Amino acid sequence: MKNSEIIKDVLGRTVSAFQSILFNLKPKLKPKSIYLHKNLIELQKIKVTCAIIMFNKKVLVVQRSENMKLPLKWEFPGGKIENGEGEEDCIRREIKEELNITINLITRLSTSHFDYPTFSIELIPFVANYLDGEIKLAEHKQYLLLEKEDLASLDWAEADIPILNEFLKL
Repeated sequence: MKNSEIIKDVLGRTVSAFQSILFNLKPKLKPKSIYLHKNLIELQKIKVTCAIIMFNKKVLVVQRSENMKLPLKWEFPGGKIENGEGEEDCIRREIKEELNITINLITRLSTSHFDYPTFSIELIPFVANYLDGEIKLAEHKQYLLLEKEDLASLDWAEADIPILNEFLKL
């Protein structure tokens, strides 16, 4: 584990502990005090792209592994934007690295912002068509190809839910 990863882990745990203490004290504090204390907490902000990949009429979804943050939650595949990288380049790279496939981007949906206990995510979604390659999972536990109407039955990562809802309305 790199020093930077250790520091992020320790900071994440410290913020979580601080948040737990704050929320346990909530009834004893005035609302304005709680607001001021919450503003002291600076969550790690992560900018991530994801793709809703169409295989004909089916949609590809992936399940996070037990070792990942948000274990066993379902999500649209993607990953973090690297410094100097554009959103579209990022999603193409991430899909190739994580799934071993290439995609054709069709459109961009609305960005989802979500605050988890130890980090904040800005999730930038794209709808895409599968082009080629054999799916080989690099990080995730499993994948499914589902009909659009079956997507809502999964246990989704919270940041993906607004994106799922927007996609289901298309």
